[in-house]
Amino acid sequence: MSNKDGLPASPEGADACNKETIVLDEQLNISMASVFYKRLLAVKPSQSGIILDGSRVEVIDTSVAQLLVCFIKKLQAQDAVVSWHQPSDKLCTTVKLLGLESHLQLTTAN
Repeated sequence: MSNKDGLPASPEGADACNKETIVLDEQLNISMASVFYKRLLAVKPSQSGIILDGSRVEVIDTSVAQLLVCFIKKLQAQDAVVSWHQPSDKLCTTVKLLGLESHLQLTTAN
């Protein structure tokens, strides 16, 4: 089963079938922040929520991490459930260094 972008719709199993999946790019830096922001604005959360697939992320800077914080807060205000699919080590490390783990609902092992 695939979502509208042709990507796997259920990275977390059958329970995630109706969730919208957003696959994050490898490079998420300030030069891409405007395009990324527009992409997030276009997302309409399903009743089941949103899955953020961070498995490909190699670089994420503060500006994009802040956009994600705002996006997640907006979804929370709409009672949408946000979950992560395989966040990369680089993503987790950067989020931890920025002190945004709880804001991004992303727990790291370290």
